[in-house]
Amino acid sequence: MAESNGFCIRAQKDNKRSLYTWNNTSGISKYNEYDEVWDQENSDILEPSGALAWFEKTCAENSIFLMEDLHLYFDAGNYREIFGYLRKMAKNNDDLDNKKTLILSQPVRYLPPELEKDVYVIDVDLPEKKILSSVLDEVVSYLDLGDNCPLKSRDRLAEAARGLTTIEAKNVFCEIALDKGRLTEDEIPLIICEKEQVIKKSGILEYFHPSESFSDIGGMESLIEWLRKRKRGFDSDAIDFGMTPPERCSSSWCSGLWKKSSCKVHCI
Repeated sequence: MAESNGFCIRAQKDNKRSLYTWNNTSGISKYNEYDEVWDQENSDILEPSGALAWFEKTCAENSIFLMEDLHLYFDAGNYREIFGYLRKMAKNNDDLDNKKTLILSQPVRYLPPELEKDVYVIDVDLPEKKILSSVLDEVVSYLDLGDNCPLKSRDRLAEAARGLTTIEAKNVFCEIALDKGRLTEDEIPLIICEKEQVIKKSGILEYFHPSESFSDIGGMESLIEWLRKRKRGFDSDAIDFGMTPPERCSSSWCSGLWKKSSCKVHCI
């Protein structure tokens, strides 16, 4: 849920509102913008109906309330009470003077049919490379890796972790550092293995382990030369310079002429 927290913190800063969060283990907490920590507001409210009642009746105006994993209660015995609060708050959104915003954070897209037309769905993007670099720096500092994580390797390590959530990236960085005692470019294959596990859990995609190289392609000298030149457009120096990385390459020629192999090498 770290991504949804970051999304709400940015919204809170942009709109100059107070930010609260609720979960069924810690109750209600308030975000402290100055210290960038969550302060306990009310640890006794562990039921969602109680949290919704607090937000409607007690919480101050001009605020954002983030509720985690509320979908787990959509089939519970007290769902009618929860549903009543949610419908009432959804109707309040039509009031332009309404200064309260309720955000539901959940890992799956599930809403009761009665709420589908009243709720706006936002897909929170996975963290960018800059955020993953901050996570890596945090791990390096916490584990006091120092020279065991060279500055020249950190850019590629963060790039290799793209596609992971901040929690997944932090876990894999810590796991590798504790096991190997270092974080260098030699550990990138271990990060890739973690990404493969994430893909396998989805049950939809399959991760492809690259094995081809330019030497496996017969002929295609012009294509190989073009790919080698364009490869420089993906590194951090090119991006810092302001170049836009190449996004796609269209291959169209007769079958049996190394299209599949050249595409695999291109992706590598």
